[in-house]
Amino acid sequence: MGFFQSLRKSGRLWKVSKRLSKPFDAAAMLNGKASSEKEGALNELMDICRSDDLVKLVMSRYKADESTLRELYSKLVRNGAGGQVKGHYVAATSLAFPLPLKFLTSLTDEASFAQARSVGPAAYLVKPVEAASL
Repeated sequence: MGFFQSLRKSGRLWKVSKRLSKPFDAAAMLNGKASSEKEGALNELMDICRSDDLVKLVMSRYKADESTLRELYSKLVRNGAGGQVKGHYVAATSLAFPLPLKFLTSLTDEASFAQARSVGPAAYLVKPVEAASL
């Protein structure tokens, strides 16, 4: 990935992360606005993942598709990685970069996620992303 593509991806990911990490709003949820906004942000995240050649390579190698990424995103949020670590929304960032995605595809069930959670996966998942961002 070239320098300008990397900058563009980072900008898109930052915007999507901001939308995905918004706190729960009961009023917006009642009128359907919150769920459609989150769904739009999740669709944009899937587009970011599809546009990265290295992420596509990991997806291909581990037989992951968009539904797999959506399932991983849900598991991350349910297991405590739906927050910010050093400016990264972990659930989104972990899917958009090849190293954390490779790790996540090896966690095939809820028990694996729960075990990884006990050692602090949020910080662990962001380390490869920070190294790649330098």
